[in-house]
Amino acid sequence: QNYKAVFYLVIGSARQSLDTLVALHEATHFYQESFFQGNSNNVLPCWFIEGQATFFENAIGPYLGNVTYGRKWQINRIYAQYPDVKNFTSAQWLSRIQGWKTTNRCTEGDMHYAFGMLAFESIHSEYSVEQMHQVLQEMINGYTWSESLVKILGINESALDEKIANYAALSFQED
Repeated sequence: QNYKAVFYLVIGSARQSLDTLVALHEATHFYQESFFQGNSNNVLPCWFIEGQATFFENAIGPYLGNVTYGRKWQINRIYAQYPDVKNFTSAQWLSRIQGWKTTNRCTEGDMHYAFGMLAFESIHSEYSVEQMHQVLQEMINGYTWSESLVKILGINESALDEKIANYAALSFQED
């Protein structure tokens, strides 16, 4: 069933001008679901699923030939949701990340796409794609997200959240 959905989203999409981006984004979801068979939203942080797909979409497939356009568009989505984002401290970002875990509200304003992309920028500034793949692999071997982070990356979930929060705060201070 997932194969049919991906086929439609990638091949049958009406977004003809965005075919490459849509294909990269949806192929990432296909990759994710190869681990979790439709259960990924229940075992990963709410920013992970769309964040990883958006990260790869922007990193691999430049929109209209512009490698920074997709990232800027996502950053603008964050500004639209949080107009005072330039003033957010790392502690405020961390509070949002922690709040999203209990409420799953990072879908408001599509933050799971936009903030998720920033989270993956942060992750991949220190860890490889292969290491993140190994984290997911450990999860299908029975480990939780938190346990997999410690086993593969040598960092606990709280420390990773802090790194992501610091990255987000710095990203808007430099913008």
